[in-house]
Amino acid sequence: VHGLFEAPLYSSPALPLLLLPLALAPPPPAQAHPRRVLLPLLGFVLLAGFLQLPATRQARIELHGWPATRPEQTAPQRLAPLKPAYERTLRLLPAHFPSRYRLGLIALLEGDFSTAARHLEAAVQRKPEHPGARKALAYTLVWNGRIAEALPLLRTLPEARQDLQHYARWWPTQGRAKLGERALQALEALASP
Repeated sequence: VHGLFEAPLYSSPALPLLLLPLALAPPPPAQAHPRRVLLPLLGFVLLAGFLQLPATRQARIELHGWPATRPEQTAPQRLAPLKPAYERTLRLLPAHFPSRYRLGLIALLEGDFSTAARHLEAAVQRKPEHPGARKALAYTLVWNGRIAEALPLLRTLPEARQDLQHYARWWPTQGRAKLGERALQALEALASP
């Protein structure tokens, strides 16, 4: 069941076998109405599976070519077709964490840092303990120039200093010297008490 929600990497066609114990269970007593229980349960499983489809497709796209390529090296145009599915989910469930988180990651890959910050802030508000969402939001806030807001998040990341040093050198090679400067500013702010 966990694979339906947040772990498309180990979900498989064998996942319905999880329902095998339920199928082998003895029948309910004669006075019980199994349809009253089974239909809502079936509806929930179908809805959960439907909501997970874009995330599963995104994982397949990002992991194509792994280990030679990493998920953050995925071309944003390959993930763009998934955005409408996530946006439809948000119209139904505005606080849906996976959609907010994944839309934030796609916007981050596209270099649209304000949209990424909006989605990632909503994701972190929904699940403040999620390490990936917190890290992505921290760096997104730095790229937006909101370094003071990023500091509390950066201080919780043991790798933040090393990452910011790397970004300070890497962004200028991508023609984004201003973002390299922001990485240096965040590094200095992180070093000060």
